[in-house]
Amino acid sequence: MEKFELNYICKFTSELSEKEINDFVKDPFSDKPTSADFDIEWFNWQYKENIFGDSIHVIVYSNDEVVGKQAFWRNDLEPGFEAYQQINLFVSPNMRRKGIFTEMTKRALKLAHGSYSYNFPDRSQNSAPGFLKFGWEMKKDGEYFDLYIGLKRNLFESLKAAPPIPDEYLIWRFINSPVHEYCYTELNGRYLLLRIKRLVFNIKIYIVMGRIGTNYINELKKVNPVIFLTYNSGKKLWRIRKHRVIVIENTTYKTYNGPIPLWRAD
Repeated sequence: MEKFELNYICKFTSELSEKEINDFVKDPFSDKPTSADFDIEWFNWQYKENIFGDSIHVIVYSNDEVVGKQAFWRNDLEPGFEAYQQINLFVSPNMRRKGIFTEMTKRALKLAHGSYSYNFPDRSQNSAPGFLKFGWEMKKDGEYFDLYIGLKRNLFESLKAAPPIPDEYLIWRFINSPVHEYCYTELNGRYLLLRIKRLVFNIKIYIVMGRIGTNYINELKKVNPVIFLTYNSGKKLWRIRKHRVIVIENTTYKTYNGPIPLWRAD
């Protein structure tokens, strides 16, 4: 049987070496980034420029090869409430069932001592039962990230009670994003942030992210499509895709009583 030694690196973003950053970004099966979007520019934006501070990164090496990695992305849910979302999880297929996922998570949580942790795993993914087995608790079970379609006025009506995206978060996560395109639409002095998704033949669809104020709308392009897509349910909105996602939280240190808005997801 082949012997292997595992070397776990668990550090805050600001402590990572250049090599460790490159190893975190690149596809484990090639010398290129995981995708065209997830490169060093993406890493700097999502992690180094994070308005809340350092995230936590775990990289696992075996014979100098990356066999596992994950991040606990700093994404506070409200002012003064330190929180992390677990993302970018990878374990090499030939190294699974060796406790790597459990050990990575244990080390990250130890470094995040005293903070709140949450995630949105899909029921169909292997990670969901892994988290629950590890002691994470169900916060919400059901269709989350379901996709709906509707007319403009119905979208505004479904979101009229939702709190707006804070300005500082809007600038960092959306306006400065190197990964996705965003714009806005307006109705009777109210504003919605939209993500532009390009399909084949450059066909654009618009996905509603949430409500925004007026301070930074000049940084975004205004659009006026008739039909919108949204992850929020509401009257006169029709579901077009069912997505079985659960919301889980690690309650070792803290729990969170309020709802987690969808625009907080990675």
